[in-house]
Amino acid sequence: MTRARAIAEAVGDSRGESYAAGLTGWVYVLQGEYEQGIETCRRAVEISRAPVTSAITLGFLGAAYHESGDAAGAIPPLEQSTRQLGEFGYTAMQGHFTATLSEAYLDAGHIDKAGQLALAALDISAGVGYGVGIGDARRALGRSALARGALSEAEAQLTQAVGIFRSIHARFRAARTLLVLAQVARDQAKTEAVKAHLVEAYDTFTSLRVPTHVARTEQLAKELGVPLPIGSA
Repeated sequence: MTRARAIAEAVGDSRGESYAAGLTGWVYVLQGEYEQGIETCRRAVEISRAPVTSAITLGFLGAAYHESGDAAGAIPPLEQSTRQLGEFGYTAMQGHFTATLSEAYLDAGHIDKAGQLALAALDISAGVGYGVGIGDARRALGRSALARGALSEAEAQLTQAVGIFRSIHARFRAARTLLVLAQVARDQAKTEAVKAHLVEAYDTFTSLRVPTHVARTEQLAKELGVPLPIGSA
């Protein structure tokens, strides 16, 4: 992405430069480098000159805020992004960022709003057959159900999400969803399922070399009282 950004800058392609910056920022965020990721995404928004690209980079910026733990900061750019993407008919990214907006509202304490947005995200992504977006929406629906205490519904939605992510080889997304499934299984007193979900997520994050998520899985395992087997990765 750094090379792509440099090429776009060299030829004066502000659209390509902005999009590459947005993706670069998102990669930083997923590696746990939140400050650099947010700043890079903010820069992507600033240099964008094309309306669609601006809407997409706003979505990356909002997602970066959410990933860093700032749900309140994530909502305004995600609201603007999803609204504009809908106006432009860019439905694939609209569905994806609507699911992210749902999770931001959930983490800000707005459970009902989060559920409504998750359903909207599923409708949008299913309408264009966008697998990643459908999985994202199912994950958001599962998290919303968990927050409401609807454990069977949460398990069903999250299991579907994992299946979708596996079918399109989205291993990172599948592993992140398994962490939520582990929390559901804990509340259902399914000890073996908790352990299985955590071990699979841990092994995936380790093989993908994302230490932030390896550490997150270790912390969750400690909180849930399920020690990870030595050498499981």
